[in-house]
Amino acid sequence: MKKLFLLYLAATLISSLSFANMLRVGYKGPSISGVDYADLQSAHNAANIGDTLMFYPGSYNMQMGQTTKRLVYLGYGYFLSGEGSNPDLQTITGDCVIDT
Repeated sequence: MKKLFLLYLAATLISSLSFANMLRVGYKGPSISGVDYADLQSAHNAANIGDTLMFYPGSYNMQMGQTTKRLVYLGYGYFLSGEGSNPDLQTITGDCVIDT
């Protein structure tokens, strides 16, 4: 019975993580409702625990103590360089500043 409970618990945890969403903050392309947000606070408010916030160039801040959810924060990319790289893959330029 104990093994069955642990199996059920593990399955529930894995399935709950598989429903995480990615929300874009500051995306300049065509906007998708429920995915794109202009500022960090509105994206944070719409996000669920375990979701990912992907930031595009801009400056984003939020009041101290307002980050109340466990979220993943990602930048918009990195510059590719070195042997065998394709620097044309990085098409987004600009700085991204996140202050919480």
